[in-house]
Amino acid sequence: MKAMIPGITILPSDINRYDNNKFSFTPKFNGMNVVIDEDGVARNKHGEPTTKRPLPPDVILQCVEKRACVNGEFDLRTGIFYPFDITKYEGEDLRNAPFHERYLNLLKFFREVFDHTHVSREILRWTKTGGEILGSYVLSMYRKEFGDLCEGAVIKRNNAPYVEGKSKSIIRCRYA
Repeated sequence: MKAMIPGITILPSDINRYDNNKFSFTPKFNGMNVVIDEDGVARNKHGEPTTKRPLPPDVILQCVEKRACVNGEFDLRTGIFYPFDITKYEGEDLRNAPFHERYLNLLKFFREVFDHTHVSREILRWTKTGGEILGSYVLSMYRKEFGDLCEGAVIKRNNAPYVEGKSKSIIRCRYA
């Protein structure tokens, strides 16, 4: 397991130090980062509208209907969207809310979309709060469950607000 900071290797013993109720672990999927805004526009990490492949219309319609902005990974091979954060819900700006509150809103938002095949509930089902389960074990479970679709894990500080781009409250780990 390697952190996305060049030259730093995160060993299972290092991962386990984040295994407490201050952090959450989520699978890191291999895909294109996409933000779907409340106007139904899907943008890449540079803020430009995506043109590679149409995103699932059910998610886009849900964002418009619920006045929401959802961040996730879009797998270009399968057409599946893996949501991992929400920054606006029912018109309310959630960027300053801590991650654990945004996560609860994300679960509420996707309850109505889960029956559709183009949204994966797996990333939400496999998000674990530190202390629930040993960090290094979570990482091996992700690899076993998702295989090559999962490229590692993201460790987020539960009390951290949303920050665009690089953030010190998020650690991105990749399988070596």
